[in-house]
Amino acid sequence: MVLKDAQAEFSESAMIDDNIERSLDVAKQLGMITIFYNTNHRKDIPKNIVDFIIYSLNDLLKFF
Repeated sequence: MVLKDAQAEFSESAMIDDNIERSLDVAKQLGMITIFYNTNHRKDIPKNIVDFIIYSLNDLLKFF
């Protein structure tokens, strides 16, 4: 696993995806920061899964 190889903790890592159901829900359960790449301007975003929302990859510059 990439996190293990990098010696990173789940709580210090982020998952970015444009599909909440594909991976963000699992990442949240593992304790990761979750960032939803909202390319389709989805309205029904579960706040218990998504920590942050971005609309363009340039928005990531706010975090890193």
